[in-house]
Amino acid sequence: MGLTTTQKLGWGLADLGLIAFVMIKQLFILFFLTNFLNVPVFLAGWTTTSILLFDLLTDPLIGAASDRTRGRFGRRAPWMVFGAIAMSIATLFMFNVPEGLSEVGNLLWFNIAFAIATVGHTMINVTYNAMGGEIAQSGEDWAAIRGFRVGFATVGLLMGGVILPFIAANTLTGFSIASYVVAPIMLLAVLGSVFLTSGAQSVFQPIKVDDPAMFQHVYNNYAFITLATVLGLMALAVAILMAGAPFIAIFLMTSDGSAPMSGMADAMGMLAFLLLAIVIGSILSQPVWATLSKRVGALTTLIISLVVFIAIQFVWYVNSPNSNALIAFCIFVAHGFGTTAYRQVPWLIYPDLIKATQRRTGLQIEGVFQIAWMFGQRLGYAIAPVVLASMLGLSQWATSSGGAMPEQSAASIEALRVAVTLLPAGILAIALVALVALYLPLSRRELSVLREAEA
Repeated sequence: MGLTTTQKLGWGLADLGLIAFVMIKQLFILFFLTNFLNVPVFLAGWTTTSILLFDLLTDPLIGAASDRTRGRFGRRAPWMVFGAIAMSIATLFMFNVPEGLSEVGNLLWFNIAFAIATVGHTMINVTYNAMGGEIAQSGEDWAAIRGFRVGFATVGLLMGGVILPFIAANTLTGFSIASYVVAPIMLLAVLGSVFLTSGAQSVFQPIKVDDPAMFQHVYNNYAFITLATVLGLMALAVAILMAGAPFIAIFLMTSDGSAPMSGMADAMGMLAFLLLAIVIGSILSQPVWATLSKRVGALTTLIISLVVFIAIQFVWYVNSPNSNALIAFCIFVAHGFGTTAYRQVPWLIYPDLIKATQRRTGLQIEGVFQIAWMFGQRLGYAIAPVVLASMLGLSQWATSSGGAMPEQSAASIEALRVAVTLLPAGILAIALVALVALYLPLSRRELSVLREAEA
């Protein structure tokens, strides 16, 4: 029996909360630490990366534990509920640092809250994606719930990437108010998803296979591991770009009032303006990538998207710094096409690779597969802050407190320019080579298992 419309909608709803937090994590952590808490950029980068690397250790624990969880509401629901509570409350603490603390105290308060919020996000993300593989019993169901997910992810992008910076308005009080707006919405999105999908969770019994055996089955699927690695490289490139977005808005965009749309950019705040362009690009690109995937296949579409994304990065390098808001808007709309392909297209390949292992082993171990699938992405997200911070730190990047914008040297501006354009382009080029040279032959061999079973 297929999923109802309510259940499909309910599964997609959780991604609103997940993506909103991802935007907060990618966009504002490094910026908030350096511009509001006066944390040196090297220290801000390393502490942020340390927390995200620690969070990687929780992925296998949570994924395997959720595969073993027994409950009347399914294996995944309890993890999503408690994760949502932790993520939302800790987000409030992140942007409401008590007055009067020392710089060390500010850093400790923020990072403890950030660590709790990140682990809460992991509790949701790992189990939520694993649950999707359980409740979608057909390719039609999988395509439908992915469609709803992309729709709600777009709302999450708006929430974390446009509404939050617009409310924050680059002030400490503004960030506090924004957190009180966004955190409850993240919580309600995840809890609403659990409620609406409660009748759809098809696996209620724990898997009775020890952890090493489960992980070995995943790692034996070489095509899956290669694709996950490619996705991790793409995540690193996107995360560097997103972590640099607040710095781009301030130091690579100067609105002198003479350029088209500069008045709108001033009114909204340049960061919200640029992120709105990414969201618009994301919305416009979703049917493009979906249609292209149907006509030429998901793998060919992914290759095309990488070529396009690399070209966009070179165009942005040539056109930065730039005071013309219209040019920036168009470039960031194009960025929306690239980031959406990264979030959308690989997931069309993902299910068949899992099914190939299930066909060989007879095991439903989506939680462990989800760990491997997310590991490369989480590693990319984790090291992006320290990569960006290191490039800026080597150029003697100036920090401040209270949101004041320090003047940067020409060397620092050039370091930022290269870090958010050419560096991601190089990483994406490596991903492209790996996809064509490694994944393509491995996937043909792996998917032959499914073709033989269906023959």
